[in-house]
Amino acid sequence: MLIQFRSEQSIELHEPVSEAAELPADSQLARAAAQVLGPGVLLRALQTSERGGLGVFERDGQLQVFKLMNCRSHWRKRFARYFGWNPARRAVEQSQLLQRSGIAVCPVTDWGAIPLPDAAKALWTVGRYFPNGISLRDYKKQLQPRRRSAAHPEIVRLYQRGIDMLRGLHEAGFMHRDFHAGNLLVVPGDAEQLYLMDLDTVTQRTPSHDRRASELCRYVHNFVEPQNYEQVVLDAATRYAAGDQTILERLKRSRQLLALLRAKGVLAKDKLRGRPWTPPQDSAF
Repeated sequence: MLIQFRSEQSIELHEPVSEAAELPADSQLARAAAQVLGPGVLLRALQTSERGGLGVFERDGQLQVFKLMNCRSHWRKRFARYFGWNPARRAVEQSQLLQRSGIAVCPVTDWGAIPLPDAAKALWTVGRYFPNGISLRDYKKQLQPRRRSAAHPEIVRLYQRGIDMLRGLHEAGFMHRDFHAGNLLVVPGDAEQLYLMDLDTVTQRTPSHDRRASELCRYVHNFVEPQNYEQVVLDAATRYAAGDQTILERLKRSRQLLALLRAKGVLAKDKLRGRPWTPPQDSAF
């Protein structure tokens, strides 16, 4: 697919941008992009939602991502904006700090505020675009939608790489607060590297022991399945902090893990009491 830009040059975009949709001129994302980027820059939509959207455009010969955050989706966010909460500014600041600390991120390079008639406190950011980039969560679904496939070793390797990244993030004195497979970017062909996304939730603060366990637990949930959850949890705790029994027990007792087991058809109380149970046969990990 060829996209024409203000410079009268055209470039060929690769997946998934080739699937990007034309934006209606009166859409909120298009109106915001026209004000920030200029009326002659064509934006292709990657994602639209009640919270704003994402689009890709060309600047100085490079593809970049424009993100709109209208902060309308939740009353707490609207309320927080009136008291100075600014996720766009935080994303840029944390992007710079994380890069200086050696953490691989999807860089966010610019931000601003844009008053729209239907979103008076809207914010925007501009960042680097990774052609063919896909979240680790979606990549896992592509490689292994249900039953274990030949791609299983690659999934395990990426899973372990995510744990290493989380440990490095904590050791560098940061908390992400929303660390999961949906916020890690994979670039096929360079699958050994993961890039951290959604940097507006990052805080430069040394995490407590409980926070470390909580963030690890949230990440593990994207991969655990009933028939092997004990092994997955043990591997995660060992790789993150070998010999730390507190984190291991924290993972085993988490509400999210027990809820997951119930949703998958395993009653946690029966498992814990040693009663027999038959696990499903569609393990994805």
